[in-house]
Amino acid sequence: MPHARTRIPPTRFGPLGLAVLLGACATPPEPAAEHLDRETGTTLTRMPKPIELVATLHRGDGADPFAFVAPFVTNRMGAHSYFLWIASPGDRPIEAGPELYCDGAALALGAGVAEPTPELSARPYDQPVPWSSDRYFEIDAHTLREFGACRRLGVTVRYRSEGEVRFEGEAGSGLRDFVTGADLG
Repeated sequence: MPHARTRIPPTRFGPLGLAVLLGACATPPEPAAEHLDRETGTTLTRMPKPIELVATLHRGDGADPFAFVAPFVTNRMGAHSYFLWIASPGDRPIEAGPELYCDGAALALGAGVAEPTPELSARPYDQPVPWSSDRYFEIDAHTLREFGACRRLGVTVRYRSEGEVRFEGEAGSGLRDFVTGADLG
């Protein structure tokens, strides 16, 4: 007697089967990038790529509509320091800012500096464009945890020629994964 083959109808898998198949194809989140700065002996831990924010209003022809934000951690012989990097368009003269918002509430950062920490011999993140205005803020572990819990981020910059410009975007799971994996003491 010949062996009978059973054909499974394509509808048998349905939406659940399709979800399982698609889930198997999803790429896992990228782990935090860790790099040893050979010149200073400091370990730098950073996100694989910064969070991109977009201007909420059109800034005019030729104006850069993107800002970027990302945390990083330095470890120098067991001493951890926490930082936020914000790059906003410097294509026009900046009067004030940047200010960072987490789910609509201002996140206190203090005064930023234009150069990365002396613990590093190079920038923790590549400058997005040559005209970007980079600011670095040293923060504490509590502020980094707060930042990591954000779902929606905003950066506000006041330009002399156009007034206040807001850049917004979703924080994404990469930020939460980074903060969860960071050594917060």
